Amino acid sequence: MTILEALHSGSLGVHFDYPDRYHVPQNGERDATLVDPEGGFGMRVVLHDLALDLDPAHEDAWRQDVERDARALFERFFAMMPRDGAPAPKEPRTADASWSPVIETGRVRLGAGHGVTVLHRLCYEPGHETVMGHLLVPLDGRMLELIVVETARGTGLRESVLTNKALAARGDEDLQAMMRRLDQRHIDDPAHDADFPGHPVTRARAALRELLDTGAVVVMSEPPARPRSLEIDALGLALTPPARYAPVVGASEYGLQLSRLSFSGTDGLRLLSLVRMRGMRVATTAELMQLGDAAVRQTTPPGATAVQLETILYPGDRVETLLRYTTDTPRHTVYRWRTLADGTALMIACASEDHVPVDELRADIDALVGSLRELETEAPPRKPWWKFW
Repeated sequence: MTILEALHSGSLGVHFDYPDRYHVPQNGERDATLVDPEGGFGMRVVLHDLALDLDPAHEDAWRQDVERDARALFERFFAMMPRDGAPAPKEPRTADASWSPVIETGRVRLGAGHGVTVLHRLCYEPGHETVMGHLLVPLDGRMLELIVVETARGTGLRESVLTNKALAARGDEDLQAMMRRLDQRHIDDPAHDADFPGHPVTRARAALRELLDTGAVVVMSEPPARPRSLEIDALGLALTPPARYAPVVGASEYGLQLSRLSFSGTDGLRLLSLVRMRGMRVATTAELMQLGDAAVRQTTPPGATAVQLETILYPGDRVETLLRYTTDTPRHTVYRWRTLADGTALMIACASEDHVPVDELRADIDALVGSLRELETEAPPRKPWWKFW
């Protein structure tokens, strides 16, 4: 069954009917592409085996994640964007700490459930502006993402028109005060969209708004309340996920995986994984360090470059391995190693792109470790321990 068939039937827990004007050039099991040929508009629909936490108590932390992840993506795109021989600006707009690529974020009701929307810039420089819009819908251990992208080769019209209008109406207002008022938030205000119907901010915002206003996306039933503490039979452990982490579907087959998402299922992703190596008993700290070093070498992603690996023993016999590498982007993973009551080794790994500080990954692991409790019953693993990526 294709993803659009599954979404039309509601078998994934969410119903999606796209407008008739869209054509479907690609429709696979996990993702589809929709194209509006008359409007020159496209949309991607993607099902991710990743979980999105929408706890209102974590909303401020979610917005902070969105801001940092969007800035990192903006800067990465600035460095790699083809410019057809034109000189690149000396630095990206994000060099100004007061400027943000995030245009707006929101929490939306979708039938029996909720989702979030994010509108942000991928590129913003003379001759090129790209705006991305995301609608994220959490399912039971999965996430549906609808993505729109709008690009313009001409830039600055919206800014210059609004600036000229403000100058004409400023009266006795101080010029510097007026210019401070005409910040990016003012330029991007939806109140101006009607005057700039072809602008990428207007078009991307309108595409997301259409999905919401027409009821194109409807969550079929309210997601079950997730208990604060989880009991994972495959691990023989009870634990409490750190803030903003949620368990991924199917992870209990080999242990547990938790994901922390901001605006996308591909960018800004953090993964927190636990694996219990039931076939391996460790008697000494030295053996645990050897195990950690060898295991990380086996689990380094295929095709990774610039690989750096260091296993460290901290006070209190805390064994940790730090892995740095590059795949599509520079990334790093902190591994924590410990033994359980029966002598088997437990691996806890927290991975992210390298714009998230290592100390934050360590803090997430510390929070998880502090909640661990061993269960009386244990289940054998159903998958090799090293297959956790």
